[in-house]
Amino acid sequence: MTTVDSPHIVGPYHNKSRFILMSHLNHQLAMFGDAPEARAKSKRQLPPLAEHLDLIADRLALNQQQLAVVTAPFGPMLVIAGAGSGKTNVLVRRAAWFIAHGIPPKQILCITFTRKASHEMLSRIQELNPLQKQKVQGGTFHSIANHWLRIHGSAIGLSSKFSLMDEDDSSGMLYLLASKQRLTSIKGFPDKRTLLSIFCFASNSLAPIDETIENTFPQFSSYTAQIIALHRLFADTKWTQQRFDYDDLLLMVHRLLMEHPEAAERLRAQYQGILVDEYQDSTRIQSELVRLLGASHHNVMVVGDDSQSIYGFRAADVHNMHDFVQLFPNVHIHKLEHNYRSTGAILHCANQI
Repeated sequence: MTTVDSPHIVGPYHNKSRFILMSHLNHQLAMFGDAPEARAKSKRQLPPLAEHLDLIADRLALNQQQLAVVTAPFGPMLVIAGAGSGKTNVLVRRAAWFIAHGIPPKQILCITFTRKASHEMLSRIQELNPLQKQKVQGGTFHSIANHWLRIHGSAIGLSSKFSLMDEDDSSGMLYLLASKQRLTSIKGFPDKRTLLSIFCFASNSLAPIDETIENTFPQFSSYTAQIIALHRLFADTKWTQQRFDYDDLLLMVHRLLMEHPEAAERLRAQYQGILVDEYQDSTRIQSELVRLLGASHHNVMVVGDDSQSIYGFRAADVHNMHDFVQLFPNVHIHKLEHNYRSTGAILHCANQI
């Protein structure tokens, strides 16, 4: 990785360019109108808006590597972005590039790993969004899954009024169930927090409980049968009460996409462009959701750095970065290697380490 002197920042529209762009858009929208024929016509890709493209692909605000990512043709793309390389700037401008080439903002999905990062990204995209009355969709994997299940969950028998449990709620329910099965008095049996870690790891890696114990929690292998039975009871109780934890949200969306084609197609049809940040911290189930959601259009871009994966204890799998090329055909790989955050001396030291 190399260093350069100054960062690139996504800024607001230049007033004159914004006026030209918005006038052009208003003319297009007035021309299309609200008739059925007009709505059908508006779903097609609109001609690129030259003024807006100049703002997005600003050569003064992007280096050559960043520019190549922002302006790449539609299709699957893996972006390996080192620390301080301006990946958020690139993600923001790529989303705006989609809009400028005819994808409506509501059909663009941006997935990040924290609510704060999601809020920042969506706010910055809105600054470049020519259709100010429409917003790009986005959030964390779990918040998005929660939203989808409220709308489409009936396909798997889920109530739209289901409730969510935090970690304390989940561990309390699990402890009560373990107590009723007289498991809490067994010497060496995992406590409620450890049990939750086992179940969480299994859910996120899409692995059976026995395999998870054998590979990740071998110290509890002598209790495998009891843990499997408790896990089944835990799952059944949550379903009966329609109370779920955050891992359940991803499992239920995965089930929806895998087992119910009609509901899955309705969900997939909502999006024509998907962007995922911090992909090195994705889990197996999150990688599968990305694959299933992008199965029809393949217009998926993931950004990450395999040297920054630190959540393996939560079942994050850095191999998802390497395996992305197997999820979609003809994946293009780009690298962002210029560092705007650190000095040359710091980078030299870090590279040596």
